[in-house]
Amino acid sequence: HIYLFRRHGLTPAEPKRRPDQKFWPEQVLKDSVGCFGVMMAVLFLVCGPYVLGWSDHLGAGLTAPADPSSSYGAARPEWYFLFLFQFLKYFPGWTEILGAIVIPSLGLLILFLMPFIAKWPRGHVFNVGYLFICLAGAAGLTYQALEQDKNNPEYAKSVASAEETMDRVMELAEQKFPEAGALALLRQDPKTQGPKLFAQHCASCHRYDGHDGLGNGSDEEPSASDLKGFATRDWMMGWVDHDRITSIEYYGGTAFASGKMTRWVRRKVSRFDETEMEQLKLAMYALSAEAKLPVQKEIEEQEADLIAEGFQLMKDEVGCTDCHRFHNQDEEATAPVLTGYGSKDWLTRFIRNPEHPDFYGEDNDRMPAYGEGNKISESDLSLLVDWLRQDWYRPESGTAEGLVENENNKEPAEIESESESEDTDTSAEEEDAIAAVI
Repeated sequence: HIYLFRRHGLTPAEPKRRPDQKFWPEQVLKDSVGCFGVMMAVLFLVCGPYVLGWSDHLGAGLTAPADPSSSYGAARPEWYFLFLFQFLKYFPGWTEILGAIVIPSLGLLILFLMPFIAKWPRGHVFNVGYLFICLAGAAGLTYQALEQDKNNPEYAKSVASAEETMDRVMELAEQKFPEAGALALLRQDPKTQGPKLFAQHCASCHRYDGHDGLGNGSDEEPSASDLKGFATRDWMMGWVDHDRITSIEYYGGTAFASGKMTRWVRRKVSRFDETEMEQLKLAMYALSAEAKLPVQKEIEEQEADLIAEGFQLMKDEVGCTDCHRFHNQDEEATAPVLTGYGSKDWLTRFIRNPEHPDFYGEDNDRMPAYGEGNKISESDLSLLVDWLRQDWYRPESGTAEGLVENENNKEPAEIESESESEDTDTSAEEEDAIAAVI
């Protein structure tokens, strides 16, 4: 621009309305004011929606990191290409090449030829009409695309999922951001990966709050228990409820619906008086404390005395140890071991091999041994177990409790030894209570 300006000089329009001015400072001032106006317009587009409350974030939105291993149901081009995205919907299968290549190319060719078409009789009218049709068509297709997305539940679900993932990345990034990037954070996060692993390995039989872990329902009834809140106090109380134990939440779809545990609950617990029900509740609280769930850590520390009483009740009045082994080596026990029930080590070993003598043994009902044939990797198993136990990083805790460090860089034995050390880390009050019972 400067070269051409110097080469050809100024060509002001006649007649001149103002006297000549110097480039400095008059023209420089005008250029500066113009640049400032453009900058303010750009800043308004960036910050205005946030300042005016039209947007929850400042600047461009940050969504979930791109993951090439999974599809994204809400993938859309920018608004200025949305009309073409909508246009392609009318060309399914092999005809897509017409909507993607042939017709747009012909349209651009007409635009290129407009200067020549304008020389024809009524060519200018054709050009104006063509431009109007193109712009109106693009606007109409863009509006149609936006309306369809607005009324598309799958699109809304994908967008909501991406926003949740974005929020989770921001939470995880507060304590550590790996060199591998945001996607590595998600792949090490039980809260993010657990639902996917549950849907892949468990949802053919189990449910998680009535769905497959990812929010998808099924027309088929589950054939195994619902694992939402596994080993929590509420979940344990449902297990000894004479109505719920035979429902699809627990044993309703399994061979255990007519087993010893079910018969004991339906015949004996159903006749418990108020005092006995209170004793049973304390026993279930004590059993739930074996899992050492992060979501119950605070209340269990506050109710250490009640848990200690529950330990004793499990052995005496409630009689859990008549069939189960609990902090001793009772070789006559025929039911699953309750020592460390629901802990990371217990649940990991159970998923690896439910037919182990510590669990169902020969009475196992269809539960596959995931430790055989590499049905699930050790790192994925660790993520799944942590998710079922609701053991993941929570910003409010200020610690990385439950966050899986890079499990892909650990040997299975190392993961198992870590989980065992975590599960055996009891408070002084709990150790004294267990010692008193034993």
